[in-house]
Amino acid sequence: MASALIMLLGIVSFSLIEEPIKLAVRTKEVKFRHYLKNTFEMLSTSKGLQVQILTYLLSYSYLFALPFVILDAQTQIGLTGTRIGMFVSLQMMGAMGSNILWGYLSGKGNNKAIVIIAFIASIMTMVLAFYGGAVWIYGTLFFLTGAATDGFKLAFGNLILIIAPEEKRPIYIALQSNLTSIGLFFSIPGALILSYFGYEVLYAFTAVVMSLGLSVALLRLQRA
Repeated sequence: MASALIMLLGIVSFSLIEEPIKLAVRTKEVKFRHYLKNTFEMLSTSKGLQVQILTYLLSYSYLFALPFVILDAQTQIGLTGTRIGMFVSLQMMGAMGSNILWGYLSGKGNNKAIVIIAFIASIMTMVLAFYGGAVWIYGTLFFLTGAATDGFKLAFGNLILIIAPEEKRPIYIALQSNLTSIGLFFSIPGALILSYFGYEVLYAFTAVVMSLGLSVALLRLQRA
């Protein structure tokens, strides 16, 4: 009953919010092929968008290894339902707790710092996975994973709004979402690396790719 009342109040509150009138509206293309042409021309001419999409795509590199960490943990420390639940809870705690820091940095207009810290945290998870062997190590790994994942989402969500001209904002957001979604399939080559070379090579490879993302963020990503 209480949850239904809270949901109802939320819906009513949301309906009372007045959306500002958009003054800069992009002319809609008549044909889809014109839309595609204009979209890719936009991508080819915007260096800031290219760098951001590349950096965001590289932030998904943790997915090369993360799906297989729990299998390695089973071998290293043995897993019970309690331990799995603890790891999931720690990942959620990392996501929620880190928002204090992410919110502070974002409020200061430094989303680039969020990206850099999140990359460092992701690289640390691979170092922890490489050594493994203890419950606290895997607990720390999942905590940092939750923090880094939320940091990337917040920072890149803010950055795309900052770099996109108002009339092109929907296309910028769509391009970032669609192109970076390729990263969701990184676990497939990750599985191949694991099959042929083992966990150590997989963790090292993932750390190297994450380090490449960190380098791009440090050198090319705009500060906003």
